[in-house]
Amino acid sequence: MEREGTGPDWFCFDRVRLQQCLTNLISSAIKFTPSGVVTLRSATHAIDGGPNHTIRIGVQDTGIGMDAVTQDRLFNAFTQADGSTTRRFGGTGLGLAISRRLARMMGGDIKVASEPGRGSTFTATFAAPAVAPRRVVVPPEAKNAQLPVSGVILRILLVDDNVTNRQVVRLFLAGLRANITEAENGAGALAALAESEFDLVLLDVHMPVMDGCETIRRIRASDQPWSTLPVIALTADAMEGDRERFVAMGMNDYLAKPIDRRQLLNLVHAATSRASEPAAEEPVAKPAEKSFATDDLDDILSAIDIAAA
Repeated sequence: MEREGTGPDWFCFDRVRLQQCLTNLISSAIKFTPSGVVTLRSATHAIDGGPNHTIRIGVQDTGIGMDAVTQDRLFNAFTQADGSTTRRFGGTGLGLAISRRLARMMGGDIKVASEPGRGSTFTATFAAPAVAPRRVVVPPEAKNAQLPVSGVILRILLVDDNVTNRQVVRLFLAGLRANITEAENGAGALAALAESEFDLVLLDVHMPVMDGCETIRRIRASDQPWSTLPVIALTADAMEGDRERFVAMGMNDYLAKPIDRRQLLNLVHAATSRASEPAAEEPVAKPAEKSFATDDLDDILSAIDIAAA
C-alpha cells in the first residue's frame, strides 16, 4: 500500500470494521479486474488541528469500470452493473452497501469515481484520533509460529471455494516452511486426504458441493489415519457460541473472517505443535487490540494488494 504525505503513525479505531470494509472493496476490485492492477493508497489529514484525523484509503483498479447511472445506484443492496455482469461475475453487490454502512459507522463514507473501460477508484474515509505509540509485545507463540515445527516442512491442506481467500491465506503463511495444497470444496479435500499426508487442514465452512460441516463429519467418522488430523475452521460466522459449535462438530479451533494474520499463525502453531491434546483444551486466540500503527495496516492489507497485482 502506498502512503501519501506525512502524519501520525498511530491511531485508535475499530480494526474489525475497517478490515470488513476494505476486504469487501478489495475483493470487488479484484473480481472486476480480469487483468491489470489493484492499488491501495492511504493518507491522513488533521481535523481542526486536534487529535482527530480523517484517514483516507483508496482502492484503485484498472478493471471494467462503470457509467454514471450505475454509480448512482451502486451502493443499493443487491445491485450490480447489469444482468450480464451478475451472470459473468456472480454476486449481488451487497458487499458495497455493507462497506459504505461500516464506513459511516466510523464517521466516514465511501465514494466512487469510474469510467467504463477505464477502471474504478473507491475511496473510503473514516475518523480516528491519533494516539501515542505503544510498545508492541509479540506473544511467544507468535514468534515461534515462523517455524512451528523446527526443521520440518508443514503439509497444509487449504480448503476454500474463493480463490482470493486462498491467495490471502497463502501469503499470510509465506513465512512458514510449508507446502500448501488447495481444494475448492469438501469433496476435493477428501480426495486430497486420500492421496497425500497432511499435518493440518484449514477448512472453510460455507462451500458448494460439500460444505465444511459435512467435510469435518466425514473426516472424523472415517477409519483412515487422517481422521485425527487437526482442523481449523475458517468462516465468516462470528457470533457468540460459534467456536463452541464448530469444536462440537470436530474442529480443533476456529478463525473468523476477515482473517487476522497473527491469529492465523498462532492457531497453526498451536495445532501443529500440540495436535495430540483434546480440541476443547486448545487456547482461544486473543482478539487484536484496537490501537495500532499504520504500518500494521500495511501488514494486514499487503497480502491482498500483492494478490491483486
